[in-house]
Amino acid sequence: MCQLCYNDEDLVGCGCAVEKDTGLTEYGEKVISEMNRLGIVVDCAHTGHNTSLDAIAASKSPVIISHGNASSICNNKRNCEDDLIKAWINTYFPVNIGLRFSMKAVTASVRSLDGTILVLMEAT
Repeated sequence: MCQLCYNDEDLVGCGCAVEKDTGLTEYGEKVISEMNRLGIVVDCAHTGHNTSLDAIAASKSPVIISHGNASSICNNKRNCEDDLIKAWINTYFPVNIGLRFSMKAVTASVRSLDGTILVLMEAT
């Protein structure tokens, strides 16, 4: 497994902290092609939205986001918008489990494709 970007822009594409995500570069397409050839899993954790969408389209193998959640549950620049989650379904069906912590409770939930949030565990 190899992560494409870490927050900032690099030779492959843009990270999630880049204001204008210009997507996967030509070099990034070559990197993904070589990763596929070698059997290395493409990881889009910390990778920008457009770059992640481009990576999913460019990869012949399933792409993962090793750590991230749905931004509709927790709005954070590292989390995934619904269209990115739906793009995964074309190549791979991920199970995205989000953990939320507070001083009083820990809640684990899974958001299904129709938007339903299923609470798996709740501890206070």
